[in-house]
Amino acid sequence: MSRRLDLNLWKRYLEAEDLGREAEAEAALVGLFRALPELAPRSGFAARVLVRIAQPTLFSRRPVRWALAAALVAVAVGTALLAPMLPSLARLVGASGLVSALVETTSWLALSFASGASLWNGVESLLGALGRAALLPQMLWFLIIQLAAAALALRGLTRLAFGKRSPHHALPH
Repeated sequence: MSRRLDLNLWKRYLEAEDLGREAEAEAALVGLFRALPELAPRSGFAARVLVRIAQPTLFSRRPVRWALAAALVAVAVGTALLAPMLPSLARLVGASGLVSALVETTSWLALSFASGASLWNGVESLLGALGRAALLPQMLWFLIIQLAAAALALRGLTRLAFGKRSPHHALPH
């Protein structure tokens, strides 16, 4: 159930916006919104939502709720006990300890990145060899035939799954 868009309303809205006539632009905009099609959910939507809401979740089980509550209490107690110790811990570590931790973390990240980069060198050489092999005429034809077979198989599976419906079967007519 679609309504036709009134192009005169659209032009009136744009002109009023350009000229700064807000009341006229607002009236044209209301008219444009009234021209939009009315949409409603499919029948049974509310019932499906209520059924889905009524299904039990992980947190609806009593032992899970108790475990979660116990974990939150443990975090709260731990925070309450450790908070007074923070100033003395900061004095113990000091600025040099903070700088040392920052340097160690940075060097660890750099070493991890370097080991990852050496892994990528091996992957790059393997992919390069596969790419050069794929450019050989025999391999290229083989890949084209494989692509065509996969496309035909996908088309057959789509027809099998959806029958004679087109990809646009859900659009309103």
